[in-house]
Amino acid sequence: MPNEIKIMDFTGPSFPIDYCGKSVPRDYVCECCGKRGRLWRRRDDNRASVDLYCVKCKTEHLGFDAVPAIPMPDNTAYWRFEETPKGAHAWWIDLPSLFKQGH
Repeated sequence: MPNEIKIMDFTGPSFPIDYCGKSVPRDYVCECCGKRGRLWRRRDDNRASVDLYCVKCKTEHLGFDAVPAIPMPDNTAYWRFEETPKGAHAWWIDLPSLFKQGH
């Protein structure tokens, strides 16, 4: 299926995120509804433990202060939007906007 993603069990220096596929870290999930996919975060917060929101929930929780939540390869933080490498941005763009819950 074109919208199917793979959930990574482990991420870190030994298991980096593969920006060439549709693999997402296990904790890459909407804080509000539990959906996985293309997620957003608050602009001024790039720590690893930030709240993430899908396109449907971001308006209510983030308003216009949202930027793409693109994790660094080791999943310890998120790229600052202005510094995101092209490959990482392309990975995020290729993720569907909404996924079924639990997938």
